Amino acid sequence: RDNFANGKSDEELNKLVREEVKQLSSHLAPYKRPINIIVHKQELPKTTTRKVKRREVKQLLNLYLLVYKCVVYFYSILRMKF
Repeated sequence: RDNFANGKSDEELNKLVREEVKQLSSHLAPYKRPINIIVHKQELPKTTTRKVKRREVKQLLNLYLLVYKCVVYFYSILRMKF
């Protein structure tokens, strides 16, 4: 997994992951396919027993979604004709 990421920009990795998910989900029913894909390169927060801290991951996900909504909102404002 680490060798796959070496020497690639964030944009290239994001594109590769999205293509792979698209290819793998093509065999799924449309309602089972992922709608949004978030690529997080850092390790997820874990407890001392190495379990994923789900609450912190949920907060992180909410932060990503908030930023995404803001970007979409500002983009829509920029495209408006005055």
